Amino acid sequence: MPQSRSSNASAVVPASTRSFGSAAAGPSEPRHFGFWPARVPHRITPPATSLWHNLAVSALRYPDRSAMVFFGTVTTYKQLLVQAERLAACLQLLGVARGDRVLLDMQNCPQLVIAHWAILRADAVVVPVNPMNRAQELKHCIADPDAKVAITTADLAAELAAASNGLDAPLRLTHLVVTQLSDAFDEQVQGDNAPPAAWVPWLTSRHPLPRLDGGAVLAWDAAMATPQSPAPLRNGPRDLAVLPYTSGTTGLPKGCMHPHASIMHQAVANGLVNGASAENVVLAAVPMFHATGMVGLIHAGASVWPAEVESLMFRHPAIQNVCVIATRDPDRGETVKAIVVLRPAVRGTVCEQDIIGWCHDNMAVYKAPRVVQFADALPLSGTGKVLWRQLQEQEGI
Repeated sequence: MPQSRSSNASAVVPASTRSFGSAAAGPSEPRHFGFWPARVPHRITPPATSLWHNLAVSALRYPDRSAMVFFGTVTTYKQLLVQAERLAACLQLLGVARGDRVLLDMQNCPQLVIAHWAILRADAVVVPVNPMNRAQELKHCIADPDAKVAITTADLAAELAAASNGLDAPLRLTHLVVTQLSDAFDEQVQGDNAPPAAWVPWLTSRHPLPRLDGGAVLAWDAAMATPQSPAPLRNGPRDLAVLPYTSGTTGLPKGCMHPHASIMHQAVANGLVNGASAENVVLAAVPMFHATGMVGLIHAGASVWPAEVESLMFRHPAIQNVCVIATRDPDRGETVKAIVVLRPAVRGTVCEQDIIGWCHDNMAVYKAPRVVQFADALPLSGTGKVLWRQLQEQEGI
C-alpha cells in the first residue's frame, strides 16, 4: 500500500506529491508573525475548565437568549442546559461512566447539539460519526473505541443497529437512543420558517425503531423525561472530550484524541480571530460532525483515503486485488477510480456496475468509486506491493 494517499472533496491526490513550505524563524520572533492579523494576540490563556462550563456560564448569563433556531422553533440557553442535563442523567442511568465513549451519529439538528453537551456533562467522550457512513464502516466506529451507547436520528438508526448487530456480542452496543427529526420543530410550521417542500417528507417521516441485538432502543422523548439529575461534574481540561475518527493511510479510520483544553483553546482563538461576541448569529451549514465540540475546528471538504476504500472493497467476495486512484471528472475535476482484479471463478459473471453498486451499499457515497476498471493483474514491486504511482501516472493525472 502507498504510504500516504488522500483526497480532499472530489480529488484523490497522493499526499507525497504535495509540499508545504515553512518560513524560517527570524532572530527575534517567528517570521509568520509578520503576517499575523492586526489586534490578534500572539498567545492566549484559555479558561482552565471543562467545555461544559461554557454552556453553564452562557445559560447563567443569557438564560432567555436563543441558543438555536430550527425552522422557527427556538431553544434558549437555559432550555439547552436543562435538556442536556436530562440526557446526561439518562446516559448515566444507561451505564455510561466517566471516560466512556458515546457515539453521536446525526445530521445537523438541535438534538445533535443537545446530545453533544449531554455526553460532556456525563463526563463521557463524544465520538462524532459521519452520517453518510454505512454499516460496514460504522462497525469500526463502534468496536474500536469500545462504545456501548449511541445517539442517532431515526433515519440513520437502522444502519447503526445493523452495524452493531453484525459485531461479535462483546463488541455490540447495549443501548441506542433514537430521535425523530420532527422532535425538534413544529411540523405544521408555515411561512418563512417552513422547510422547503422537498425536505418535508424526510423531516416529518416517523421511522420505526430498529432492533438492537443484545441491547435496548430508547426513544428521545423517553430519554428527555428522565427525572434525575446527573452526578456532579468531574472532568477538567486535561480529560478527553472528543474522539473523532479520521481516515488514515493504512486503511482503517484512526481516532484523534482531543482533550477539553485543546478544544477550549480553539474556541477562544476562533473567537479572537473572527471578532466573535455574544451577539453573533451563526448559520450552521457545515456538517456538525466535522466540528470537534462545535467550536470552529471545521475540516473543509471530505477526505478520501485510497487505502481505506481498498480495505472496504476487499470485503467483496469477487475481488482478488484492487488499487484506488484518481481519474478525471468533467464536473468535479477529479473523482475516485478503482482498478479491480476479479477472482478467476467469477470473471465474466460480475460487471463493473455490480462493483460500483456494492460500494455504494457498503461505504459513504463520497468514498465509493464512480469508475471501475477490470484488469487481469496489478503491477507489483519486488516485495509484492501494488505500484499505485505507476497506475496513477498512466491515468495522466
